[in-house]
Amino acid sequence: LVVIASNDMHYPADFFANIADYVKVSDSEVFCPILCRWDYNNNQVLTTEIDTIGINFDRKLYFTEPFSGSQINQIKIPDFVDGPNGALGIFTKEAVKKIKVTDGFLFDPKLHYKNDCEQTLRIAKLGLKTEVIKNVIGYHDRQAAFYKRKSRSLVESSFLGDLRLLKKHLSFDFTFFNPIFVTIFYFAKFTFLLIRFPYLCKQILKV
Repeated sequence: LVVIASNDMHYPADFFANIADYVKVSDSEVFCPILCRWDYNNNQVLTTEIDTIGINFDRKLYFTEPFSGSQINQIKIPDFVDGPNGALGIFTKEAVKKIKVTDGFLFDPKLHYKNDCEQTLRIAKLGLKTEVIKNVIGYHDRQAAFYKRKSRSLVESSFLGDLRLLKKHLSFDFTFFNPIFVTIFYFAKFTFLLIRFPYLCKQILKV
């Protein structure tokens, strides 16, 4: 197994052992555990508030993290999502080979923020399923979340990630998304962002 993990996590002692036990009896090749919120600053290490359960996207390429902000005991956890969150993704050796053969890398080295969204698209195009490991919970205090205000550097990185993702994947085959919906959605999104954050205009030159 290849486990992509972050240093802003709290890992229970049996975290990786439980992952290994689960994967042994599964037919899937990509996995994501449940990540709950680790509110280190307020000394609330083990909360029941969901940080993320992987990544999903819709027909307009709007990426979401399912159930972020929900209480874990108040939702029905899905069996599968479109891709793992970049903070913690689990891949079999064969999955890594399949994902890397597309471009030669697991994560796009040109992207910082949104690199897991770009990877999710490649996973979907390869027909790989991302299975949720429901009995494994990690705790995440990440730099960008629904409960934190984004810094300028993260806003710039997110905007650049969207631009590069669209440049790489946007096509008119309608298989994984509707390019018409994508064009309308991102035109509206970028217009709003450029009005609110004029400094993002410099990021366009980097694509």
